[in-house]
Amino acid sequence: MMEPVLILLVLIGTVSYVAWPWLREKETAKTPGTRRHEDGPPEGRSRIEAELEELDADFHAGKVANGDYAALRDELLGRRDGAGPADRPERRE
Repeated sequence: MMEPVLILLVLIGTVSYVAWPWLREKETAKTPGTRRHEDGPPEGRSRIEAELEELDADFHAGKVANGDYAALRDELLGRRDGAGPADRPERRE
């Protein structure tokens, strides 16, 4: 007699645990005026951060020349900080 009740309780708990992130996401989406990320889109920012880390690793491994490293790093930092191509001065070497 207790087995079906116990199975039902475990099933309800499991479904609730799995469904909670989706329910929570819909709830925060309905709240007007709230921003989940203050620094802009996280996927773009984290992608640029990953590219910066990879560039630094390649430079320290000797795969990227000094001039190329500086130019690429400046470009990535400009993109990360929100400066568009028109906002950045052109580099002349």
